[in-house]
Amino acid sequence: MSISVIDPIGSAIERAGRVCFRPFDLGKWLTIGFCAFLANFAGGGVNMPSFNFNYRTSAGAPSGKTFAQDLRSAIEWMQANLTLLLVVGSVVLLLSIALGAVFTWLGSRGQFMFIDNIVRNRAAVVAPWNKYCREGNSLFLSRFLLALPVLVAIFAVPVLALYLALPDIQNQTFGSAAKIGLAVLIIGFLVIVLVSWLVTLCLNDFVVPIMFVRRIGVIEACRVFLDEMLAGHIGTLVLYVLFKMVISFTVGLLMAMLFCCTLCIAAIPYLGTHVLLLPIHVFLRSYSLFFIEQFGPQWQLFSTVPVYTAELIDEADEWPDERIRPGDEYYRPDDDFSPPPDDRIRP
Repeated sequence: MSISVIDPIGSAIERAGRVCFRPFDLGKWLTIGFCAFLANFAGGGVNMPSFNFNYRTSAGAPSGKTFAQDLRSAIEWMQANLTLLLVVGSVVLLLSIALGAVFTWLGSRGQFMFIDNIVRNRAAVVAPWNKYCREGNSLFLSRFLLALPVLVAIFAVPVLALYLALPDIQNQTFGSAAKIGLAVLIIGFLVIVLVSWLVTLCLNDFVVPIMFVRRIGVIEACRVFLDEMLAGHIGTLVLYVLFKMVISFTVGLLMAMLFCCTLCIAAIPYLGTHVLLLPIHVFLRSYSLFFIEQFGPQWQLFSTVPVYTAELIDEADEWPDERIRPGDEYYRPDDDFSPPPDDRIRP
C-alpha cells in the first residue's frame, strides 16, 4: 500500500474550495468558523497565566542591585508573606484549572463538529454537538488527564533548575551549577513542548478521526491507531510529522502576512482568526483526513456520507435553482444521515 504525504494536498485544497466557495455563503462561513474556533480550544492544552514581579528601590535606596540580591530580597518577601502567597496561589491555580477544563471540553466537542461540517459539507452546530456527545466527552477526559502531568512538569522544571543553580546564585557567580541549572531549564521546556506537540498531533490528526469513523472512545481509538496505522508505517508517519511541520511553518508565515496586510484585523478572535481564515483551517483539517483515507477503504471519510447532488434530488422545488450545481453536495435540514438506498448514491 503506497501512502503519500504529498497527494492529500491537492484533495485538501479542492475540499477547502468546495466547502468555502462553491457556493460562497457568509452564514456557512460564520457557522463552520465557529466550529473551527471551538476546535482550536483543544489544540494547545491549558494556558497558565504568567506573573511579572517588579521590585523597585525607594527614592533613597541605592540602585544597581545584582540579580542575587534581588533574588534574596524576593525570597525574604515570600517567606514573610507565605500564607498570603499560598492562598492566592491556590485560588489562581484552581481557577486556571477550572477555566482550562471548560475550554478543553468545548474544544473536544468542537473537534467533532468541525470534522462533521467538513466531511458533510454543511453548516451545522446543534446536530453534530448532540451526535458526537459521547466521543467529545471521552476526548475531553483524556485531554484533561494528559494536561495534569504537563502542568506539573511546567512548574517542576524551573524549580529543579533553580535548586541546581542556587549555590552559584548565593555566591553571585556563573559557574558550573548555574550552567547546569540553565541547561536543565532549556532542555526541560524543549522536551515538554515537543512531547506535548506530538501527543496533540496524534490525537487531532489520527485518534479523533478514528473516533469519528468508528464511534468509539479514546482508549479504543488509540489501540486502533497503534494496530492499524502505526504498525508497519512508522517511517511514513515520521515523514508525515516532519511534513506537517513544514506545512505549519508555511501556513504560519502566510497568516503573519495576512495579519500585516489586513492591519491585524485577521488577529481578531473568531471573526479574524477563524471566519476570515476559514479556507486555511478547512485545508489543514482536510489534509489529515485525506491522508488517513490512504490506509484503506474502511477509512474513506468523504465517500461514506449521504450526498445529494443536483442530479439526485427529486424534490428540486425545495432548493433554489441558483444553489444547485452539478456535483455540489447539499443536505436536507432534517436529514438524520442514515445510509441512503444504493440507488441514490454512487461512489
